[in-house]
Amino acid sequence: VEEDYWAFGLTNALLDEGMYPVVVEEGGYNCRPLTKITRKEFTTWLLKAYRPEDYALVAEMDLSDVEIPFPDLDLDDPFTPYIVKAAELDIIHGHPDGTFRTDLQINRAEVLKNLLRSSQLFFGTPGELLDLQLNHPGNMPIALFSDVDAGEWYYPYLYFAVVDDIIEGYGDGTARMGQ
Repeated sequence: VEEDYWAFGLTNALLDEGMYPVVVEEGGYNCRPLTKITRKEFTTWLLKAYRPEDYALVAEMDLSDVEIPFPDLDLDDPFTPYIVKAAELDIIHGHPDGTFRTDLQINRAEVLKNLLRSSQLFFGTPGELLDLQLNHPGNMPIALFSDVDAGEWYYPYLYFAVVDDIIEGYGDGTARMGQ
């Protein structure tokens, strides 16, 4: 990553802490900050970064002894045990049709939800949302971002992230949560 990259300092700090997702490639490691990642890659990194004790338990997991939470998981995929563990911990959820779609690119909304849940900062419960609405009415995402609807599944997570200065959005007044 070039030094003028907007997240150069953050990326290097996370790499130093072993908390940035890297790919082992010929000749070394690649942190790929400009490359989109899949849902399975992000889930694995999430466990390693925020739940290292659970990440370590995956090595001992026998998939024939656990309930597989999503019917579309490939039991031969090395990422599957991490997805199973994250689902057991209620960090991740699948799509409304019950699938996980491991190879889809993860979007901003999914990243935000999974980060907040795995770090145990926010779980998106109705009580948490009510607390935000009562105590931070000036930070409502629908008033800040032109591309956000209060009925979206990610809305409580975005609301929390705005209140806690985790997300500011883009200069054009959008949040682009689907990207």
